[in-house]
Amino acid sequence: MKRVRAFFLAGMSFAVAISAMPDLSPIAPATAAQKNFKRGNWTSARAKRAKHPAGKPRRIDFLGIFGGLGNPSSARQHRTGPWSDGFIFGNSRRPFGRPALLAPDVPVIEYVEKPKIYVYPQPQLVSLKDARLKGDAEWAINNAILETLRSGAARVQVSTMNRRAILNFYKARKFAPVWVSGTDVLPRAQLVLALLSKAHEHGLTDEHYRVPIAWENAGNAAAITTSVENLARLDVELTAMALRFARHLSGGVVNPNQLSSYHDLRPPKVSPARALKKLAEAEDPAAWLESLAPKHVAYGLMKKELARLRGGAREKLLPPIPVGKVIRPGMRDERLALVRRHLRKLGLLEDVSEKRAESVTAEPAAATEEMTDGRATATADVPARDTTIYDSRLVAAVKRFQKLAGLKPDGIIGKGTIGALNRRNSYNTRQSRIRKLALNMERLRWMPRNFGKVHFLVNIPAFEVYLYENGRVRWKSRVITGKPKNQTAFFSDRIEYVVFNPYWGVPQSIIRKEFIPKLMRDPHWLDREGYEVRDRKGRRISSAAVDWAAYRNAKVIPFDIRQLPGDKNALGRIKVLFPNKHSIYMHDTPAKSLFRRSVRAFSHGCVRVQKPRELAELVSGLDPFEIEQYLKAGENKQIKLKRTTPVHIAYFTVWPDNKGRLRYYNDIYGRDKLLETALKKHDAAYRRIILQAQAESPAR
Repeated sequence: MKRVRAFFLAGMSFAVAISAMPDLSPIAPATAAQKNFKRGNWTSARAKRAKHPAGKPRRIDFLGIFGGLGNPSSARQHRTGPWSDGFIFGNSRRPFGRPALLAPDVPVIEYVEKPKIYVYPQPQLVSLKDARLKGDAEWAINNAILETLRSGAARVQVSTMNRRAILNFYKARKFAPVWVSGTDVLPRAQLVLALLSKAHEHGLTDEHYRVPIAWENAGNAAAITTSVENLARLDVELTAMALRFARHLSGGVVNPNQLSSYHDLRPPKVSPARALKKLAEAEDPAAWLESLAPKHVAYGLMKKELARLRGGAREKLLPPIPVGKVIRPGMRDERLALVRRHLRKLGLLEDVSEKRAESVTAEPAAATEEMTDGRATATADVPARDTTIYDSRLVAAVKRFQKLAGLKPDGIIGKGTIGALNRRNSYNTRQSRIRKLALNMERLRWMPRNFGKVHFLVNIPAFEVYLYENGRVRWKSRVITGKPKNQTAFFSDRIEYVVFNPYWGVPQSIIRKEFIPKLMRDPHWLDREGYEVRDRKGRRISSAAVDWAAYRNAKVIPFDIRQLPGDKNALGRIKVLFPNKHSIYMHDTPAKSLFRRSVRAFSHGCVRVQKPRELAELVSGLDPFEIEQYLKAGENKQIKLKRTTPVHIAYFTVWPDNKGRLRYYNDIYGRDKLLETALKKHDAAYRRIILQAQAESPAR
């Protein structure tokens, strides 16, 4: 017995001595990404927390030697050395003999995904001519049109697709004119010219559809009819501009799918061949062109509001509010009169003298149609002669503004609140609202002309989902959408399934970017949190049995991870599916408190719904009792719907509320700016042609 004890004590002494030695284990030199722990997209979670640099004596962990029986999260259990932790009995946190996952001096490199934004291409335009063009032309005007197309006398440039379509169109009709006779301009041409001059009513730019010869002659038809060559030019140029307008009005100026990977749309853009055929055959080609615009009620409201804003007098900005001492409720301050004017302009304070109803914009809105400059007047509980007292009505309005601006709604007017009010005053102008309306009319042109008699629409900037029936909002709910780095895509689909007590299949991107860093610190994390791991053969394995460090930079991880149904499930208890390549759907969530936030961009891209049971009732036709029974059973149940419902996951920074009033929302993903940049590229291309035509034309 004494020999055994002596042998045991000798072994213990040897182990302690070795443990106290400096760490001699080879550690690979830090890579460039590890040395510069923040470079581009790469960030490090542990680069600043190396606890045991090489050469520093280790803290002795007696119980760790015997299989990690001490603190299970000790640094020793994440260390490499001359042996694996727990060299006698093996590490209880992973299979015996497996090397530690993470050395103390090697940071965890996590890849933070940037939004997949594209560089929008410059529009490519070509001259409308083909020197090799041949065909039969019976009359003088036909010959003149043929020669115009051969020589490029028409001072327009068009897309390659439109050029090919126009040349084929005229050749097929033996170069017969569409808009003129042999000696005169037809009335149908005048109708289309008048429509093109009003393109701004649709948020488009009139100059982009200018017919050069008509502009050169100030619209004087008599001047154009002086020669057959002028008539031929008018016919070809008007055809080109009418086709451009038809394409833009039917499907938008910009190709949305070239903006970012978050745009997945099929604009209903009329084909050039069909448009030219309709323009030639229609009794009223202008009316046919107008019919290409979106039919949605929102488009009509935006068009009407655009006309109203453009018809108003020039807008003057309010004076900025001076920064000074903090203003608290009940205090008196001369600046409060100006604060009232700013809040009335934003529609957040009632103008009692005119009995205007208070108009609070939807969160986080910027302005509404009622946002016009108002006069400083008395409030209900302040005498007309004194607007310098910080009364209860003004406090309530300030709190509403602070909430919408993302500030703490405490009613205290400090530098932050004054600065936010002044910024709103500078960009919430009539001109900024005109631009915003034009951008959102363009987005509507990308979408299907028929949204569906009954359909759902998720408006991402509003953080709301609506059920429309016959053009009216029947139901709505707050939603949570994707973070700016995990944006919710813009697309249309159909709801096909409802799932009760769903599993959550974790996407590979989340496994790679979020789960693996956690598992490298704690291999048992998935087992404890209610996830199951399966290999490619479908066998369930423990998360601790996987060397996750080997897959931290892998594009494909050969394991499937899913979270079991239950109250902690990331999808909650209900999931509404409309299968799509973005893996986006609507679902419940256990994080109910987030719905109280004004800005609700927290998800990985899916849409979390505040009222999931009501949503399940609406899409499935099940009654509340049936839904409750499915949920109580606790078993995963997928129901295929007999009737699918259209759903549009959309991005509108201007959209009408259920009373038909337009609301303006913050551009949470920066897509307004992205679209504006693309439109400017089109504008630059078209204006370059206009300037070239002006330079070549005779003096007017």
